[in-house]
Amino acid sequence: MRGGFGVILASAWLGFIASCGGQDGIKAEGESVHFTDIACPKSSSNAQNSEAANMVIKTSEEFEAIWLSMGYGTSRELPSVDFSKGPLVMVYGGQRGTNNEWVVINDIVRLDGNELLVKYDNFTANHPGCGGSGVIAYPFCIVQVDTDAEKVEFRSNVLNACEATGRPDLE
Repeated sequence: MRGGFGVILASAWLGFIASCGGQDGIKAEGESVHFTDIACPKSSSNAQNSEAANMVIKTSEEFEAIWLSMGYGTSRELPSVDFSKGPLVMVYGGQRGTNNEWVVINDIVRLDGNELLVKYDNFTANHPGCGGSGVIAYPFCIVQVDTDAEKVEFRSNVLNACEATGRPDLE
């Protein structure tokens, strides 16, 4: 009879862990959604908006306006995008006091229903001994998602830019 009780207890414990999503009670998130990089430069240099912002871009007109506002209108051609494949997701880091900072979209997952979670790394130089050239920069990343969503949530992971490996080319 003891063995049966142990099996029941072990089954209950495994069920509890699974219902909580595993370690630390974090709920399991959905399945990753495929996305394609459109433009993820380290930064632009003359953006019109200094405030950080994350957004979903659904039309070529919106994309062109945002691209021009990033200061890329005269130096870089607008990338070609087929919006029938899905919307664009943009993570914009806002004005930074150094060009030693950037953002990278790592994963996009579908949550319950028609909601997406965009996970990205925000590499900052706001750490002791970490600096840059002092040139004002505006890091951003734009990707195209292969699905649409009613709601998009963004989750940032702030990292030390000076300790990063695999740094992007500095522009």
